[in-house]
Amino acid sequence: MKAFTHSIFIVQIPGAVSGFTPGEPSTVGEPLPLLAKILIPVVGVLFVVVVGVAWCCCVRGKERENFENPTESTQMSDWYLNSPYNISPESSIENSNFRSAGDWDADLALRQPAKISGHGESEAALAVEGTSARCAVTSLLTDPWWRVDLGRSYVVDAISILTGAHALTDFEIRIGDSLDNEGNSNQKFGGPYTTTSSQEKSFFCIPGIRGRYVNIRIAGDNKKLEICGMSVNPNPTGGPQVFSYEVDKDVANLALGKSASQSTVSHSAYPVRALDGNIDGRFSSSCCTHTYTTTDPWWRGDLGSSQYVSEVFIVNRVEASYRLFNIEIRVAILKYKPVEHSVQDAYDQTSLTLVCPEPFGYPEPLVAWVKDGVVLQNSSSDLTLNLSIIIQRGITTWAIDCVASNKHGADYYRFILNLRSRREMCTEFRDLVEGTRTAHHVVHNQVLAQNDNDIDNSIWYRFVSPATATPVQLPDSCTEPRTCGTQASGWLRGGHPSAEEGLVNRTVCFSWNDNCCFAEVPAQVKHCYGYYVYKLQPTALEVKARYCVENQDIHHEDALFHLLVSKTGVQLALTGHVIHTEYHVTSSWKCMAYCLIEVTCVSFNYYPQSNTCELNNSTVSSNPESLREGPGTEYYERMNLISLEAGSHL
Repeated sequence: MKAFTHSIFIVQIPGAVSGFTPGEPSTVGEPLPLLAKILIPVVGVLFVVVVGVAWCCCVRGKERENFENPTESTQMSDWYLNSPYNISPESSIENSNFRSAGDWDADLALRQPAKISGHGESEAALAVEGTSARCAVTSLLTDPWWRVDLGRSYVVDAISILTGAHALTDFEIRIGDSLDNEGNSNQKFGGPYTTTSSQEKSFFCIPGIRGRYVNIRIAGDNKKLEICGMSVNPNPTGGPQVFSYEVDKDVANLALGKSASQSTVSHSAYPVRALDGNIDGRFSSSCCTHTYTTTDPWWRGDLGSSQYVSEVFIVNRVEASYRLFNIEIRVAILKYKPVEHSVQDAYDQTSLTLVCPEPFGYPEPLVAWVKDGVVLQNSSSDLTLNLSIIIQRGITTWAIDCVASNKHGADYYRFILNLRSRREMCTEFRDLVEGTRTAHHVVHNQVLAQNDNDIDNSIWYRFVSPATATPVQLPDSCTEPRTCGTQASGWLRGGHPSAEEGLVNRTVCFSWNDNCCFAEVPAQVKHCYGYYVYKLQPTALEVKARYCVENQDIHHEDALFHLLVSKTGVQLALTGHVIHTEYHVTSSWKCMAYCLIEVTCVSFNYYPQSNTCELNNSTVSSNPESLREGPGTEYYERMNLISLEAGSHL
């Protein structure tokens, strides 16, 4: 699972193991790097448990059955995380004490279906029939190739080729599961290689490449390809051999130099040796760790911080390399690691979509959305990673978890939502009062151009004209570049919302050169009574950019509310007509502002002691029977204003 929490890597040799579910065992033979692909890329601590006694100087994933448990101890030369190695591209059988083709314990290519360019399958099969008496050969062709189908996908690290009367010059080997381009576009195993005529030669790629199809190809015109024998084996079992490895500098070794521990320490072979970068493989070079012969020995490395990890490499010890049999690499969750989370504002009675960071693992994780122990949505939904909800404000904070789980464990990412009123931004905003934001302010000197990279995307803004001290708004149509005191001028695409629409999501486009939307950023806009407020993003473009403003008459009627009390001076409240209640409202003025932006609100009750605001859709004039005495309550009613000009006609 793409980890949200600290986790534990475990490599073990199955024995008397408690607390873990054994998986498929792997075996480390000669000192070859083992690529253990942890399909739940985790963060945090690396844990290796070897049940019994074993060594490790170079580990690579393998598939075997019917293992015997040898003397059990752990001996590891080095761990590498996310840092693959490349063995020197070829090793000649004649010059190597590694093994010969006949020593391989299985030939995955033997009598498997094959194809060759320019001929049928019968010609191609000659290379894998098990003898060298006949050869698969092409005529002179452009880019000739030969391919064998292993029947299913294997991790292949070693290939032996026997040439015939013609040498193979500048050929490459590719392995993969695709037949696109006849398999010649699969991952490169190695090359270009060259062999002489009538030569048997082995080629290695450590830690191996997984694939079903093995291709041999010579690039160029007028080329002939002749193969008299070809063997493929992912599980070499020969004698000791020290190889030369090269670390891929582009991939970080997350474990290098980190702290480590293990169950016991024998021969002063301390656990930190596995993380010191020494991959010699010989115990005499102080490269390997070592435990006593015990039940369930283990080794653990601590990455020190949260890191994404998808691959683990172990370097096995050269001598007695058989000790790493049936090893397992495990992942477990560390419960003390703080949960990763995001914090954002959410407004009541609005829809919100949360997107879970995509997890991956094997088996494929199931995803569920959980709030307060209640499952809101699970993997049966078509939108597993997306959760769309309607915010209902009752408490101030929601915590919603995206939980990903498989048989190895569970992990989750938390969304913390600060629930806020969809009206409060009309009273809680910051005024931007700048006269250089209009289209009339043209800038030709780049040095003088201003930038809005200091905009705070957590607060709401209202634009105000310094000349008239009245609200202004973003333009609704394309603006000219080099205006508004900047280079790229910003305008609102989609228009401003009506009072009924209230709060909307919009896009701000920035005009530059001949492009009205050279760049765009998301924005939120709220229609308040007589003005708009905006939640904006800081500008970080190739050129300086700024939000423009223009003077527009934002239509609204003058409004006046008056406080009603009884004839005896007792405070009053209207009951039975409350359409919405707002909390944490610190003044009657804010309560009035909320009423003005609610289309159906014509009066309100305000409770100063509890800072509560009740919006009503009726008045005392319409429903006098609903008026009640309410000590500590302030009842305000909107007045019908008649202009003096209109009154003269009465």
